Amino acid sequence: MVDEVDKIISEAHGKANGWNIDHFNSGTPFNKHFFYVVDPHLGMIQMFSVHKETVPASTPLATGDCVSAVAHLMKKASKKPLKPNMVNGLAGASLHYLIQTQTYRMWKQQTAPDDRFHALLLIYRQGAVESLMRPAMLNPKGAIASTEELKGLVEHIMGTDRVNHPDWFNFMKMKLK
Repeated sequence: MVDEVDKIISEAHGKANGWNIDHFNSGTPFNKHFFYVVDPHLGMIQMFSVHKETVPASTPLATGDCVSAVAHLMKKASKKPLKPNMVNGLAGASLHYLIQTQTYRMWKQQTAPDDRFHALLLIYRQGAVESLMRPAMLNPKGAIASTEELKGLVEHIMGTDRVNHPDWFNFMKMKLK
């Protein structure tokens, strides 16, 4: 019964912010961290959540392996819906990448232990198989970042990155609007 109520709460918050909640495990938006994977080349945004208590302190996975896995699985997801184990793989690789970043470490130093994070992982494709990921933290207005908030932040970050890192955009043709 509790999981059903949590699912209804999660779906309502998701829908109010422009999201479809495809996969639900347990909990509500108030006891989870959120991360949003954005691939402007493919025109895709995926939202994931994880219980605050389950974020690992460290990871044995290499950053480059995480980026490759995320980019590969996002490309697969752009062609057809991923099976649940692949969705879990995409979420896991995204989270394991994030916890290795300076952005995450800085967030952790500046917040209370019970704070929730909302992280953006922006994929910049560099060729047919090469990609890099740009992390950023956001502070949404609600329990879940709205799709409009997220798109505004992505546009802002990409504008700044175009000025500071024009080489990141040589390959990319954007579809995200």
